[in-house]
Amino acid sequence: MVWRSSMMALGLALWPLSEVAASPNYRKEIAAASSNRVADVRDWSLAQTPTSTADRDQLETGLLQLHPDIVAVRPSSSTSLYEDGTEFTAWSPAITLRAGLSIETQQAIALTAAEYVIDFQIEKSGALIPPNPDYPVAGGIVLFVKFEDDSYPQIDFISFSVLSRSPAVVEISQRILTEDDYAETVVARFAEGQFTAIAANQPNLAETAATLLDTGFAQLYQEANLAAAEASFDVARQLFRDRSDVRGEYDALRGLVAVYDQTNRIPAGTELLQRQAEIAQSLVDPLKLRGVAGELQCRAEWDAAIANYGAALDVYRRNRPDVFDLREVRSVLDQDVTTLVGMAQTHIQAGQLDEAEGVLREAITLLDQIFTEAQRHDSDNDFNADADIRRLTEWYSEPFSSTNLYQMLQHVLIRQGRTDEALVAIEQGRTQGLEELWAIKQPGERLRPPSLEEMRAIARQQDATLVTYSFDTFIDNCDGNITPPQLLTWVIKPTGDIQFHQQSVELSALPNSPNDVQNLVEDTRLALGARGIDIIAANPEINFRGGDTEIPYLRSLHQLLIEPIAATLSPDPSDRIIFIPDFVLFMVPFPALQAPDGTYLVERHTPLTAPSIQALSLTAQSRQRSLPARSNPLIVGNPTYPPINLLDQQLNLDPLPWAEQEARHIADLLETEPLIGDAATKTAILQRFSEASVMHFATHGLLEGVTPFDLPGAIAVAQSTGGQTELIDLPYNQRQVSFSDLGLIDTNEILLFRLQAELVVLSACNTGGGNLTGDGINGLSRAFIASGVPSVIVSLWSVPDAPTGQLMTTFYEEWLGGSDKATALRTAMLETMAAYPDPINWAAFTLIGEAE
Repeated sequence: MVWRSSMMALGLALWPLSEVAASPNYRKEIAAASSNRVADVRDWSLAQTPTSTADRDQLETGLLQLHPDIVAVRPSSSTSLYEDGTEFTAWSPAITLRAGLSIETQQAIALTAAEYVIDFQIEKSGALIPPNPDYPVAGGIVLFVKFEDDSYPQIDFISFSVLSRSPAVVEISQRILTEDDYAETVVARFAEGQFTAIAANQPNLAETAATLLDTGFAQLYQEANLAAAEASFDVARQLFRDRSDVRGEYDALRGLVAVYDQTNRIPAGTELLQRQAEIAQSLVDPLKLRGVAGELQCRAEWDAAIANYGAALDVYRRNRPDVFDLREVRSVLDQDVTTLVGMAQTHIQAGQLDEAEGVLREAITLLDQIFTEAQRHDSDNDFNADADIRRLTEWYSEPFSSTNLYQMLQHVLIRQGRTDEALVAIEQGRTQGLEELWAIKQPGERLRPPSLEEMRAIARQQDATLVTYSFDTFIDNCDGNITPPQLLTWVIKPTGDIQFHQQSVELSALPNSPNDVQNLVEDTRLALGARGIDIIAANPEINFRGGDTEIPYLRSLHQLLIEPIAATLSPDPSDRIIFIPDFVLFMVPFPALQAPDGTYLVERHTPLTAPSIQALSLTAQSRQRSLPARSNPLIVGNPTYPPINLLDQQLNLDPLPWAEQEARHIADLLETEPLIGDAATKTAILQRFSEASVMHFATHGLLEGVTPFDLPGAIAVAQSTGGQTELIDLPYNQRQVSFSDLGLIDTNEILLFRLQAELVVLSACNTGGGNLTGDGINGLSRAFIASGVPSVIVSLWSVPDAPTGQLMTTFYEEWLGGSDKATALRTAMLETMAAYPDPINWAAFTLIGEAE
């Protein structure tokens, strides 16, 4: 028996023999062998022992003198009261042993102490059990043992006594002790027909070691008691080694390494890690090998770390199937790809860039295999491949993450001066995000990231200058430190010429700027008065401003993003520039960036944006399949909004009278009838989705809390069924899908359609926002592009109604009059600027995708 407490009971006292005997067979044998009545003592109770102070002092002194390693004694006793009125006093002292004793020494001291207490019990009470020959009950002393440092006791003792005139009972009692796991060592004494035994019960060392291990980690991480944790891990390790339990030893070493690290004994911890590595290799355990590798990596033991990562990979590779079962994709990613990431990080830290590149490309190839299998199993109804693959792979393309494979590959190539290849690598990562949606829309087809020559061809086809931004940094997965980021900029001209620019993002040199790009962008938006997206200002003194058009943050962004490449941009304002931002730069209002002379970028250039260069190739293909603009337009304005449950709260959206006026005017231009108010229902809209040539939504747009899935964003519309489910036809795959009619059309529902619209305009609040992913804003715009729309106009903030109405009217008049979409939007911005100079009124909209 093992007691899980800081004090361990080492005996049984005054229990009926039938209670002590663990086996029912023993109870039957005892009853048959003895003609004596067994007393019913179930109702015994304990009371304060009327023992003298002299007796207690005598017991304490005697035990202290018994052995020098007994450092303290707590004498105690109890009285048992039986049904016949018999009272019997039993002694149950506790001894404290000096810390650090061996198990053998503990056992010897406890046996000696137990015999001493038995003799003391007989001297003071006359017997070990009540002196009534009719009651053959089990009795004896209880001895408690603890250590002066409160560490876990490692032994267990039982003092056991039986009174019986039957030799058979004595024999059975011996069997109880020796065969029924009460003891491995029995010291027996016979006196006056009694059988008295002191049973030295060897501990369950496996349980004791496991308990010590748990205790050590609690002391380390919960109590921050490093000395106690180290003692627990030390003893646990020894116990595991004595039992040849290498798995347990590995875990104890893990605890000791953590203690050594926190007590600045790094070399000693590294030595223990070598033993951990030996154990992991002997067990052929890739998870343990990977754990050791990570620890060695964080100690700059590059070669040893790489060797252990390699050993783990060898195991994974041997077990990797030729064809993945998608149900095991998570384990492949968690095992193989995570190990490759760790190895690549170590190679980078060691300056082994060629090796790092090879490892990263292997990991990326493995992800590509997973996507291929995902599409092969697209019809598997038992596995939601789309959702699972999206969730599992986003981890490896998340911006500013230590696990971003493409960001690491870019970093390696930049450090080697291979800037063109770095552009291909980062574009591959951006394509990965769009690939997730493409797999849903185009089963059996794969998106291949463009080569450098194909990027040049896309610039020529778009007749535009492509400006691609990317942040380059390296994140240490040990301490989370980020190297000072560099802003990388590639300019691809329609002629095919590619210019590269690299600059340190040292914003302290910029006027009125915070300390990093994200804060600069957020403060810019706040200074503009942008509403509707949660913004935390880096500068708490920034307030929403009035009509002041001087916004120094817009100049700082121009200085950061435009001035380093200004010489490579066309001076002709009609020439298009397509910005492919990175991370938070997707929230930058490029048209409003202000040059030193006070002019805005839209006055000098015709700007567009795109989530990636690959997306421009897709939008060009989509445009070829689009319907003529006036053939079947769908115009929605100011629906009757139902109460909407958002983030567990009911949201009541305000009517938008200007949006209704805007929708009616645009419908007139497109010679159609708009859906207004109660008519703008989800059912009415979705029934026209697949055949619409232009979609214009002058309504509220929402970002977060509208869907339980990964893609944020929704368009607010009217209800038609009172919240009930509605079946809608999907012509392209000849099936019906049920939609819940809750007053929202969300991104996941948009992705179910194959659209033919040439243009989607989201003239609403916050429609350009969403999660920042590797290929841009992961929201409504990406959903429409993936569903086949070549051009999407979205807003980056909540836009005032009156200027929006003017801007949209001018845009459609220009576009339908023969201008391309980019030129039409630029003209609309300039005209709106003349009437409403504040950028908050005209700079929110951005054209994503095709200009033509």
